Amino acid sequence: MKKLALILALMIPATVARSEVTTGNQYYDQCRNLPEADATEIGWCVGFVVGAWEGISSGVGRALIAFSDEPIDAAALETAINLILGVCQPDGVTYGQMLDVFEKYLRENPANRNIGARTLLVEALSEAFPCE
Repeated sequence: MKKLALILALMIPATVARSEVTTGNQYYDQCRNLPEADATEIGWCVGFVVGAWEGISSGVGRALIAFSDEPIDAAALETAINLILGVCQPDGVTYGQMLDVFEKYLRENPANRNIGARTLLVEALSEAFPCE
């Protein structure tokens, strides 16, 4: 398990840093006024949060499966993903809530918005829904 944690620690930041495209500034500029936005803008903002979160979670899950010596059941895999990302959402959290949490984080942390939006999404969700 220590070997797996080390591999994940080395792999995830390199992957994120190399493939970031949308910054927090870009996301915030496009999505901060969602109530007044048109359907295309709303779709882009919602799609970004849903796609980024599902992609990040899936990537961590695939890495865990690939480096595990034993089969991992779905519940254990989900728990491990949550703990690695530091995000433990209670039951019933919606993508709309995630969108609200992300927008609030970007609004309250303007100094960080130059960082990749996917990285900031994980930070925002880990602050809102920490694992205890």
